[in-house]
Amino acid sequence: YKHQAASELGKLGQESDKSRGFWVHSNLLLDARTQQTVGLIHQEWWMRPDNPEDADVKESGKWVDSSALCRLRLGKLISQVINVCDREADIFDYLMDKIDHQERFIVRAKNMRKVEESGLPLDEHLRRLSPLGGYELYIPQKGMVDKRGKRKNRPARKARLQIYSDKVTLNRGSQSLTLNVLLAEEVDPPQNAEPVSWSLLTSEPVTTLD
Repeated sequence: YKHQAASELGKLGQESDKSRGFWVHSNLLLDARTQQTVGLIHQEWWMRPDNPEDADVKESGKWVDSSALCRLRLGKLISQVINVCDREADIFDYLMDKIDHQERFIVRAKNMRKVEESGLPLDEHLRRLSPLGGYELYIPQKGMVDKRGKRKNRPARKARLQIYSDKVTLNRGSQSLTLNVLLAEEVDPPQNAEPVSWSLLTSEPVTTLD
């Protein structure tokens, strides 16, 4: 918002950004069979103070909070739901919350924590395993911005991915959690192309390529 009420709202972006408003974290419920949206099951909203030190709670808490409220609303149906989250949800407290409540989840990994069984970072640990197999993925053309802010074009291509999977234990101090991990990584990417690489943390067992 930029009108008069904006002065009463929260900070959005850079110091030079004159717009103000709300931050919103939405949970959509989808039907896995039809891929249709059932509806908005929960939404967290908050205003970010100009000074981050004035915040009452950490914004990362929205993941555990929304998980608890979805659990409350769904009741016994929660056992039929798989929470699918982006890299921002790779938070130890959130993963622990899902495991403690025996709920299903898939989170794209951001933090390459060390694996207790091997002492290696998560991605390195997986690469040392025998792959389950591989598959081809079509990557569409896309306009992108590199690390220097320069625009570049990513040509369309077919990528060959290999799949690695394991059950591992991750630690934080005296706390530990055991979950399944999966790595889908491109084999022989074109020169100067960033290889496709997805690391996933999940409650779901992955023992075969299918």
